[in-house]
Amino acid sequence: MIIVQLIAILVLPIILLKVQKKVPWLKAIVLAYILGGLVGNIFPDLFDSNLLNQATGISIILAIPLMLFPSPIKSWWSQPKTLVLAYGLAVISTTLTVLIAWGVFSDSLPHIGLISGMVEGVYTGGTVNLNAIGLAFDAPKELSVLLNGFDMTFSAVYLLAIFTFLPKLLNRILRPSIKRDIVEITEEGFESLSGKGKWMDLGQGFGFALLALTVVIGGSYLIFGNENELFIVFGVSVIGLVLSTFSQVRNLKSNMISADFLMMIFGFTLGAQANVNEIFSDQSGLMSYFLFTYSLMLFIHLALSKIFKVDVDSFLISSTAAVFGPPFIGPVAESMKNRNLIGPGIIIALMGNAIGTYLGIIIVKLLS
Repeated sequence: MIIVQLIAILVLPIILLKVQKKVPWLKAIVLAYILGGLVGNIFPDLFDSNLLNQATGISIILAIPLMLFPSPIKSWWSQPKTLVLAYGLAVISTTLTVLIAWGVFSDSLPHIGLISGMVEGVYTGGTVNLNAIGLAFDAPKELSVLLNGFDMTFSAVYLLAIFTFLPKLLNRILRPSIKRDIVEITEEGFESLSGKGKWMDLGQGFGFALLALTVVIGGSYLIFGNENELFIVFGVSVIGLVLSTFSQVRNLKSNMISADFLMMIFGFTLGAQANVNEIFSDQSGLMSYFLFTYSLMLFIHLALSKIFKVDVDSFLISSTAAVFGPPFIGPVAESMKNRNLIGPGIIIALMGNAIGTYLGIIIVKLLS
């Protein structure tokens, strides 16, 4: 029975990716969370609880190095200066906001130190950071699901604004961007590989990620005598960055799709472990926290960008990198008709994946 359940968990992301391909606005990762929540609450005994718990932890840990593989550290320093500046201002804005929000909500919101660190992580480089920090500090499953839910809700509204009225509004506030000649992207993607090539590419990517995890778990047992989750999260991030300096790892075309595959497994299994009735029974404080945090974070980033004369496109790409992570850089750059920022934007977002986990852990330690 466990084998059948495991197969179902592994096959689900493939189905969701096919659905997303036919209906692009139905994001596979969002569907994974929703399906997990429905299954966990309508059919609570359908999946073995230990299997779900193990799949949740392993999937997010393996996703971290896969998201770091595509970009070597040395490439971080060769990006457009305005874009790097704008992203740095985004990180400062998130950190200031988290500290201010901690002062406002520390007496009224349980787990405020842990929530602060997870929010620092997610708005420095994306969802993978939020969940890695939650795993490192053994966050309650219900809290992780709720934070992911609020993040998706507020981020969906913000993304809609980016795709519609926000660029025109920002042109009245920030320095207009200079549109350069569009550079066509000619690099072949994962879909260009043959059937055999795809399997080899996937196998190598997962193999390197498993190697990172194996080394770190071995180190954890040598140092602590057990699986220290905080050490494991730090360790796979470091090894992911080290392996990214090798071209045979960095140039694997399956890295990002493999990471997305694992994130869907994470979303489904996490959602399946959450009790929705408990989650939404009394969460007015957390809703207020997210409304306060999201608004203040964007306002501070905008104010700092105005002071430091950041242009509109750099502001939007840096904000997208910090809030959404690598997958949304392309669509946002395309919507602004500025493809030149796709490559640099993705590298900046990958930087966020790398540093967001560390910043979040520091915040948890500082505020708990």
